[in-house]
Amino acid sequence: MAAVRLHRLKDEYGEKIVIVWKSFPLIATDTQREFTPYIAKHWKRAGEEEPGIKFNPWPEMSRLPSASMPALVASKCAGLQGSEAFERYHMAVFRAYFEQGRDISQREVLFAL
Repeated sequence: MAAVRLHRLKDEYGEKIVIVWKSFPLIATDTQREFTPYIAKHWKRAGEEEPGIKFNPWPEMSRLPSASMPALVASKCAGLQGSEAFERYHMAVFRAYFEQGRDISQREVLFAL
């Protein structure tokens, strides 16, 4: 949600602001992370608060990615191709995970984005 809001601010203010993205990897010790009603509740609330992104919860009890490192590495590679490439890929990863329920730890998913 914050990424969508920051992109909107960047569009509004242009060169007056610079966004510096930091990587915060998700590394779960539990490789069986599941989409629970608790997570669904919080995603639903976030989706109601942010009109710029649509949250489509994963099916209950489906497995979530256990690590975000592959997506972070892919985003850094996109960044090496320029800031526009990074911005497009960065948002594509968020949309894949939150809107489309895709596993962003899978190489095939990241290549498709």
